[in-house]
This record gives sequence, C-alpha cells and structure tokens, in this order.
Amino acid sequence: MKKLILISALVCLAGLNQLFAANPIPSYNVLVSGKANFQETVKSKSAGPSKEKRQMNIETSTSTATPPPSTGMGRAVVVAMLYQLDGTATMGPFYIPIGQSLSVGIDGSPWGVNIGSADGVLVSVWTTN
Repeated sequence: MKKLILISALVCLAGLNQLFAANPIPSYNVLVSGKANFQETVKSKSAGPSKEKRQMNIETSTSTATPPPSTGMGRAVVVAMLYQLDGTATMGPFYIPIGQSLSVGIDGSPWGVNIGSADGVLVSVWTTN
C-alpha cells in the first residue's frame, strides 16, 4: 500500500511540472514578477535524446520606463534554475543581475528554466547550438 501511495505521489508531482509551464522556449521579453517557468517542447521519443551540446541563454532587462530595482546591497538579481524535463538533472541556482545575461551549456535533452524575481523584470530565454 505504501508503494502505491509513493508511486501515485511521484506521478502527481511529475504532472504538476507540466501545469506550471506557461512559457515556451524560446520566449522573449516576458514580464516576470514573482516566479515563472519556461520549457522546451518535448520532441518525439522515437529518436531518443540528442548528444548535441547547446547553450541555454537567459537575458534580463527592464523596460525603458522603469529603472532597475535595487536590493539594498547593490544591483537586483534574477534567480534561475535549469532542469531536464525528465527530472534527471538540475543546474543552479544562478544569480543574474538585472541587465545581464547568462549562457549555460546543456545537452540535447528537453530542458526547462525556473525564474524567480522579487520585482517585475523582462526575461528572454532561448537556446543556441
């Protein structure tokens, strides 16, 4: 019985990840206030994951009408966590100052990015080969 409950809980948690995927990768200039999730589309599994090396790019900025927020300790930051959609790998947290960008090497598997920001910032997320 305990195994059945554990398996059910794991399936539900895996399904919750899909519920919060509001933004596809690539996405450009998405306003993030609080938390946001970005995910690549899952391709056909018949070919299997690619061994290609890619870069996950995350860029932060503010609108021209709004000055960059400050944390009191200097420039404000966005916190980013990268994860494989199958849950086998995570990277981060990465702290990206507003107005800066980050490139992280990833493999050919589908990936997602969780972004957290205390203030409203514009975030762009895309991949390059």
